[in-house]
Amino acid sequence: EISAHLVAVRIAAELERRIPHRRVVNKAMERVMAAGAQGVKVVLGGRINGAEISRVEKFSTGSVPTQTLRETIDYAQIPALLKRGYVGVKVWVHKKLEE
Repeated sequence: EISAHLVAVRIAAELERRIPHRRVVNKAMERVMAAGAQGVKVVLGGRINGAEISRVEKFSTGSVPTQTLRETIDYAQIPALLKRGYVGVKVWVHKKLEE
């Protein structure tokens, strides 16, 4: 549950099964945080819910510092082919440092 690639694949698969996008993303972020991550950020881009005009929606919980090299950030990017076109799924997971 703490791998960004697996989280992105799961979100894309559930979007393709036509589950509402806010519910899918919120459940995925809850699972990642429960697995022990310090933060998670999810960005959906494209024709969300089959809208006429594409848009970008950003969701995040915890802290995801993208401006430092000291932290362990896992990133994945997966396209989801929906009925009305593609929706891109990007996931950042801030893992705890293994010391």
